[in-house]
Amino acid sequence: MFNKVHSLYAKYFTENKSGEIGTRVFVDVEKVKGYLTATFGNIFIEMIVLITVIGIILVLNLKLAMISIFLISIQFLLALGFSAAIGIIFGIAPARKASKLHPIDELRSV
Repeated sequence: MFNKVHSLYAKYFTENKSGEIGTRVFVDVEKVKGYLTATFGNIFIEMIVLITVIGIILVLNLKLAMISIFLISIQFLLALGFSAAIGIIFGIAPARKASKLHPIDELRSV
């Protein structure tokens, strides 16, 4: 589908309503592609920096390196737990509550 939309002439998009949808899809795909490229590039660079810093600390002081690795692990686990709690509180719980409602009754009450 992407190749088909990509190969259409520009005139097609101006004359047809479906061209708007195709254009939006194409623009959104390009935005996501740019975001992922930038994000994964940053993650890779940050991993290299973290490994380098831990290596330098290991060479300078073994006890300090072990404490740092332990604290980084604790921080990672806390961030993971906090993210999961936010997802449950603001995502899963309201969706579960909404799934138990009857849509027609709720629309009539509005």
